Amino acid sequence: MNFINFHSHKAVTFSNVLQVISYTVNEALNSKLSTFSTVGIHPWQSSDENVSSMLSKLKQIALEPNVIAIGEIGLDRLKGADLTTQIELFKKQVDIAEKVQKPVVIHCVRSFSEIQELQKKLKPTTPWVIHNFMGNAQIAKSLVKQGFYLSFCIAFAKNPKIVEALKSTPADRIFFETDDFIENIEEVYIAATSCLQMGINELKVQIEKNFEVFFGTTPQ
Repeated sequence: MNFINFHSHKAVTFSNVLQVISYTVNEALNSKLSTFSTVGIHPWQSSDENVSSMLSKLKQIALEPNVIAIGEIGLDRLKGADLTTQIELFKKQVDIAEKVQKPVVIHCVRSFSEIQELQKKLKPTTPWVIHNFMGNAQIAKSLVKQGFYLSFCIAFAKNPKIVEALKSTPADRIFFETDDFIENIEEVYIAATSCLQMGINELKVQIEKNFEVFFGTTPQ
């Protein structure tokens, strides 16, 4: 059974790793998509003058069978356009996800309350996940209660706050990723086993089940 790397920007091949590669719209147009790909307009691109064109292209790319989710999309208080503009862009991309019935991978920086409020208002029929979750246990519990999944990268192991968030998250709502870090995903799993008091194989089995439920497809 492979390790599943839920979110990566580096299309590096490992014999024992299944990777979900995250692309921007332009990257997707100029690349051969990975077997498991996500595509979206990142909030850092929200001030780009070509956003309308990117949205039109995303509508078409979202139909590709290799595109298993829309993302990463989201809100970032530290970078990108003003929050109102980011929210409008986010809503338009959620609408695309709903039309193609694919889940959403979310980039969220200092905007958890806004993302939760949007989820309540939009009432999506496909699941949402916060990638590279960096919040505390209270935020994690609130998100999980609302139906979110959480994906953790190696940064959790160096931050007691995020360790507690991971411990408080049910195993059936967890993913692990490398994002744009250089660590091998196996290192993230190993770090998580002690926090979750699960063996490595048990954890791999659980993440595969989560993958099947979240994406509606088998990781093969």
